[in-house]
Amino acid sequence: MSDLLISINALDGTTSQWLVPTTVRRLDGDIVKQIDVTTNAGPERVSVGSGTYLAEAYLPSGELLRGSTTVGDTGETSIRLLLSPSPHEWLQTSARMTSTVRLTSRPAMPAAVDFPPGARTRAARVPHIFSALRVWLEDPRNVQLRSPILPQPLVPSYSDMLVERFDFGPPGAFTGGPVGSGILFISRHFTTWYAVALPFGWVTIDNLGEAHFEVVINRSTGAITTVVQDQRFGPVLGYLADGQSALAARVLDRQAMELLAEKLMNPFAAAAGGYVLVQRALAGIETSPQWRNWIRNLSNWFPTLPDGWILRGTLLLNGLLANDAADDSSSAAHECFRRAITLGVPLFAGGVRLLLTGMMTLAEDDAAIAWVRRLSLHVEPHQPFTTLRVEEPQ
Repeated sequence: MSDLLISINALDGTTSQWLVPTTVRRLDGDIVKQIDVTTNAGPERVSVGSGTYLAEAYLPSGELLRGSTTVGDTGETSIRLLLSPSPHEWLQTSARMTSTVRLTSRPAMPAAVDFPPGARTRAARVPHIFSALRVWLEDPRNVQLRSPILPQPLVPSYSDMLVERFDFGPPGAFTGGPVGSGILFISRHFTTWYAVALPFGWVTIDNLGEAHFEVVINRSTGAITTVVQDQRFGPVLGYLADGQSALAARVLDRQAMELLAEKLMNPFAAAAGGYVLVQRALAGIETSPQWRNWIRNLSNWFPTLPDGWILRGTLLLNGLLANDAADDSSSAAHECFRRAITLGVPLFAGGVRLLLTGMMTLAEDDAAIAWVRRLSLHVEPHQPFTTLRVEEPQ
């Protein structure tokens, strides 16, 4: 046997590290092994027989890196794949190759939010960022949000397109207070509206610093693409945005338990890890049910985060109970889903799908089902964070 060494390195000398799902094939197309290669790190070693082999690395942007080599009977042979220079390798190709407007969702200076005339009562109905998107969906035309928080407008208005931002709650990183402060971004292009609600306080597990969101607006369509500047987690969102949920699960497989366990540092990333673990459990693939207790804690410790209640409700609905949850039963699933609906729109688009499935299965609340069904019709299919698109009535 021989060793095939596979590495992925950046051409521009950057050192960011993230996992890339990679397939090793024989030249005839047969798959030899599925591996995960860490960028800008030591090579992954695969034992193979003599022959010609192809390595295919699936980037979060939707691009495919390929390299081949011929391996002898003994020794080591290398395949070195090179990343083209890019500020965000995990940003979708469609977003990187169009004329865009880039915004960074850094917290603004504290100031009172100036609602448009007649919207004061609506302000009282928006206690946190997760309900902001729901209120906007009720009637986008009546939530013309201004940006008086900064000395100058955050983004200029273009012909036929307007981008606005609206801050909720106190700025700054999450420090144990309510998980509800954040920014609502709105883009309007002719009669098409897009909106996404992003939280403040996304803390990176590696260095405990706050990672900011970058919001990319397509100037041709007004479509919104969101990236979190977390080199460890950002690539996962790229796979999710590209519809590659299986690849996202592979990348997160090593991290999902850790992200969920570290929910006190970053409940948002913990929810993403929870979605991966729940999907694996529903597919009958899990090594230990210990994490189910952590889902319950996520919903209890962060009660304003809809995703925690959706994850817990899904577990209860499918009989995937926590080890020490004698008081939990499938009859409690409806209460979890109801709590999520009351809170607003989940942070992750995958939560909308699970919420709709749960409510349709229970079929106990026609009004709630109708609302979730309407919500699902407006969710952009290739965005990891819940991004809504609404066509203004003519």
